[in-house]
Amino acid sequence: MTQRLCDPLPYTVEFEGKTLEINPYFDNVLDVLSIFDDASRTEEEKVMYAYAVLVKRKSGDMAYQGRVIQHIAETILFPDKQEKKHNERSFDFIQDTPYIYAAYRQAYGIDLFAEQGRLHWWAFLFLFQGLPKNTRMMEIIKIRTEPMPKATKHNAEYRKSLAKAKLSVALEVPQEEREKNAHKALESFAQMIAKMAQQ
Repeated sequence: MTQRLCDPLPYTVEFEGKTLEINPYFDNVLDVLSIFDDASRTEEEKVMYAYAVLVKRKSGDMAYQGRVIQHIAETILFPDKQEKKHNERSFDFIQDTPYIYAAYRQAYGIDLFAEQGRLHWWAFLFLFQGLPKNTRMMEIIKIRTEPMPKATKHNAEYRKSLAKAKLSVALEVPQEEREKNAHKALESFAQMIAKMAQQ
């Protein structure tokens, strides 16, 4: 995403000729990502929940809610997927919560629990991208992305140690998969609404 320090962070989106006020706080976005990853919920439930959390103006039109959330996903939640600093499979904002909290506290003196409903999603991402190497979060990312060297007669112990370290911090659902699940849910919802309209 391209954001200058002289530009305000976005708290509104322009959609279908209207300006919609949104709640783009990091805790809301993480809440929505968790819901989209919940296989027990239908696409309709996921979209309705995301709309209720992220948009201030309420609407009972499911199709409209789906279009709004799709727009917010493309412009606010994942505006520039190609510009991520880290390999998406090296971290997950939900599973790594303790490490991220500790890293923000260590590096910036920020208590993320106290910043709920205050810290913008983009500001959260910028700070995450700037975390120093001596935080536990960055150490874990290094472990996850460290390539396993080819076996030699000299590195058996190192390979064993690295494999054990990787196993101890392995992810069940990488951030990349979490975002894909959100996109899939939105696409499925759009297809469902299109079929309903044709009937």
